[in-house]
Amino acid sequence: MKSINNIINERNFNIKVKLLLVGFICLGELSALQAQKVKRDSLKTPSINYLRAEESYAYLKHRNSDTIYVAKDKFDPIKFVSLNNKKNIWLSFGGQYRTRFEYFNHQFLKKTNKSSGYYSHRIALNASLNVTENFRVFSEFYNGFLSRRGDVFTQEDPLALHQLFIESKVKVKGSSFSLRLGRQEMSYGISRLIGMREGPNIRLTFDAARLKFKKDKTSIDAFYGKEVLPNIDVFNDKRNEAMDFWGIYSKFFIKNGNGFTDVYYLGLDREQSTYEIGTAEETRHTVGLRMSGKNGRRFFYNTELMYQFGSFGNKSISSFAVELDYHYIFPEKKFDPILGIKLDYITGDKNGNDDQLNTFNSLYTNPTYFGQSATIAPANLLDIHPSFKLNFTKQISVEMDWDFLWRASSNDGIYSPSGFLLYSGAHNNHRFIGHNPGLNVYWFLSRNLSFDGKLSYLIPGKFIKKQNGSALTYVAITASYKI
Repeated sequence: MKSINNIINERNFNIKVKLLLVGFICLGELSALQAQKVKRDSLKTPSINYLRAEESYAYLKHRNSDTIYVAKDKFDPIKFVSLNNKKNIWLSFGGQYRTRFEYFNHQFLKKTNKSSGYYSHRIALNASLNVTENFRVFSEFYNGFLSRRGDVFTQEDPLALHQLFIESKVKVKGSSFSLRLGRQEMSYGISRLIGMREGPNIRLTFDAARLKFKKDKTSIDAFYGKEVLPNIDVFNDKRNEAMDFWGIYSKFFIKNGNGFTDVYYLGLDREQSTYEIGTAEETRHTVGLRMSGKNGRRFFYNTELMYQFGSFGNKSISSFAVELDYHYIFPEKKFDPILGIKLDYITGDKNGNDDQLNTFNSLYTNPTYFGQSATIAPANLLDIHPSFKLNFTKQISVEMDWDFLWRASSNDGIYSPSGFLLYSGAHNNHRFIGHNPGLNVYWFLSRNLSFDGKLSYLIPGKFIKKQNGSALTYVAITASYKI
């Protein structure tokens, strides 16, 4: 028989084993809870924004936390440089090197413009000083180089202060108000009227004041500013004192719907603008409505209606534009093909001898809106633009498109994105401008490195042929590395 001491020792051992098992179980549960905490609070590296000033790396203050997992990136050390122990004052740095080879044959559809190929690059460096998350100073410097001589506006600038602004933010009950003062980029919607001019080396920027409101998925911006003109000299870019630009742009989420509604007003005053009918002072007001989103998993839409009024010299302004843009995705098919169709009607002047100007002003549109060659502006146009895209991998895609272009009014000409009259509409009743097949190849190797290739061939229609114009060929190969 076991002695009393042996029995007691066995019981103590069993108790210890049970306590040890309970301890392991509790430790396992705590580990599981910790894993859930890490998973719930994990923070991923965000995509690099086209508007670099809109990036935020405040989340990196948690990169050494035991309870919050922060995805690692090789550039983290320069994205969050803490300047105090509380980590609420920090510096953030970024930049881009973009190099491109371009080839034109008969640029601007002119026979006199022979074939030419040239190299360009853009070097951009930005820095943001953040004093808490409510105040910051943002700056960005540009170097733009072009191997081609002449026609260098928006392409070459040896050293420029592209952006420099201060921003103060106040948060109130889930809403935020911010005031941004200084030189800054602006882009709204799909860059239909206000874009950043990504195609050329030197992007568009404004000396402006902006008051921004944001709550959940609602945002309202009010701004006033002047366009900044690139200059081929060091730190010599100047604001365009001959113009004023202002507006209110709001974006609302459609509750119980599938997308967003944008409502906006834009005002522009220029001392001199040029159209088919001549040159005069222009004051133009634009009101617009845009609806965009998706219906289910496959159907995406973007529709926009714009109306303009104001004065041009002693004439009144009345013009409008309508855009319908639809895309359908085949998700179960190989390469996830996307079929798209875009339709635009943009008014031109009906009668140069009356007291009204009907030519639509596309303001600061994306210059590649009607083709990668950036030749024709959205003014006095009717177009039908089908496209087809294949996504071979998550990194590689190919898009083919074919744009058919007509003049909306036979009494008005066609214009370039920079605003000058490309071809007059006088003594030419033909409406068909031409058709423009294009091929775009995109290759995103990583978050930082990307390549793209573009081929565009604009085949002239009767309107261009009667003007003794020529077909246009454009080829571009671009490499970009962002940090």
